[in-house]
Amino acid sequence: MARAALVLLPPGFSESELGVTLGVLRAGNFTVATASAGQQPVRGEGGLTVLPDLGLDNLAPYAIEALIVPGFTSLESVQNEPGWDVAIREVANRPEVTVGAVSAGVYLLARAGVLGAARWTAPWSAADCRALGVFREAWRQEAPLVRDGRFITACGWAHLEFAFALGDALKIPYRREQFSLVTRSA
Repeated sequence: MARAALVLLPPGFSESELGVTLGVLRAGNFTVATASAGQQPVRGEGGLTVLPDLGLDNLAPYAIEALIVPGFTSLESVQNEPGWDVAIREVANRPEVTVGAVSAGVYLLARAGVLGAARWTAPWSAADCRALGVFREAWRQEAPLVRDGRFITACGWAHLEFAFALGDALKIPYRREQFSLVTRSA
């Protein structure tokens, strides 16, 4: 059976937070589908425009092992689109799905109410998280990455560690050194 992952693409999604994650998924022979509101093209924060495979409203028939929500540039860009919450609940509430989010993607998980009693991290201060009004503060962890059961959350600067934690959770045979950011002197 083919292994599959779903990447949600909010407006202004972070291409850099997805690069290594996609490489790790490729090492596991995953098929990766992308989804956006209305299946409309989405421009990332670096200017890359992606034509998603799916719209948020038609995810039900797809069997996936992982849901990935990258960070994005503006929380306001998703404020008036309830489809994000519905789609995330629809997929993340499946007990067989590993759910991962980086940076502002964690906000979407919290807003959709799927984190439950899972410990989580986010790139904002405790006061900022309280002000956003969607987080369960008791479960917040001061760490760049938190893995709690099938949930993996990370701050944007921990996107490499996020990719590795996702690969480990999905039992993907990848090699960390393949994704090394160390440059060699001539």
